[in-house]
Amino acid sequence: MNFRTIKITPALADYILQFNSKNRPLRKKNLDYWKMCIRTNSVTPSHQGIALSGTIETPSRLLDGQHRLAAIKETGISCEFVVAEEVPIEAYQNFDNGLSRAVTDRAEVSKIEATLSSSLYYAYNGIRSRPPIALLKEICVEIGPHCELICKNNARSLGCAGIRMAWVIQQAKFGNNSSHSFTIGRFENMSPALCSFYRRQVNSRGRLGGYETLEVFCLAWKAIINPDQTRFITPSDPQKMARSIILENLQRVAGIIEKYTKKGGLENELR
Repeated sequence: MNFRTIKITPALADYILQFNSKNRPLRKKNLDYWKMCIRTNSVTPSHQGIALSGTIETPSRLLDGQHRLAAIKETGISCEFVVAEEVPIEAYQNFDNGLSRAVTDRAEVSKIEATLSSSLYYAYNGIRSRPPIALLKEICVEIGPHCELICKNNARSLGCAGIRMAWVIQQAKFGNNSSHSFTIGRFENMSPALCSFYRRQVNSRGRLGGYETLEVFCLAWKAIINPDQTRFITPSDPQKMARSIILENLQRVAGIIEKYTKKGGLENELR
């Protein structure tokens, strides 16, 4: 086998993909992830890249790297990867058979930090794909201390991403942990708004009537900042409201996401 670092152009990626005859189907989530990494220049050089039987000039079969190549082709952006040539076809059966690394392992953050950072990323720009690791780590630096205080003893179904996100922002903004009564169910210490929201959440077994994460987030935030309110109306545009909440209360997180967005020239695409 030979190894070379090669700048893969969209044309070269398209050529190599013609030899992608017996690979697994492309997974949209994985493809979207690589497209985001390439657009934001967040691809970190490593030994993992493209594997071929044959050479880059005369390939006979693509064995590994189809998502990276498809992302280069679809974005139209060239990117450097290590290319392994003359790989025995028999080696294909051993690819991706080990224990995969979770995003928490690769980013070196806790599960709750990764979940809430991804939720904030989605709430801000509406993209469901996993954010680049570098972006994830930067968001975790900002919200990590608040995640630990809010979520460390809460393993209940009430702690869905939307609700936890609202409490983390409340903690970051106002600096007090008033989520304690909510997470342990002390009705006598809750405002009427939180008590009502708590009951709805319990009765729906954590799904709140099937509302999406952003709708739950917006409703929870209303309950937190309007303690005298007793009725909740689902926002007509939860994406717009979620983005507004983050811009007003987590300006540094919004700035981090904007930085990565603009670095990739995606400011119009994400809106």
